[in-house]
Amino acid sequence: MRTQIIRMRVFSDKDAVLKSSCVLVAMAMSLISKIVQQALVTGYLTVEAEEQLRQLLKTKYDFDDFMAFITLQKEAMEGRVRQESRELLHSRRVSALV
Repeated sequence: MRTQIIRMRVFSDKDAVLKSSCVLVAMAMSLISKIVQQALVTGYLTVEAEEQLRQLLKTKYDFDDFMAFITLQKEAMEGRVRQESRELLHSRRVSALV
């Protein structure tokens, strides 16, 4: 993320449009890590947070955000982070059987 911030400073005097796009990229990168951190702390990933991650992962992100997302995947697979979407799917299946 430091590389992106440095680039933003270098270009800030040259082109306001480029500066704006760098700021948006930096914001997207930090949001991925923030969402992951919240899920890791609470042990729960909401449907809304999952959708935000899907949208953010369609944009540019840095290696730290990639590793944060991989960590979240591992924690979910090992059962340390529950996913609201999976719980809803499971409850619908159980309801359909009754």
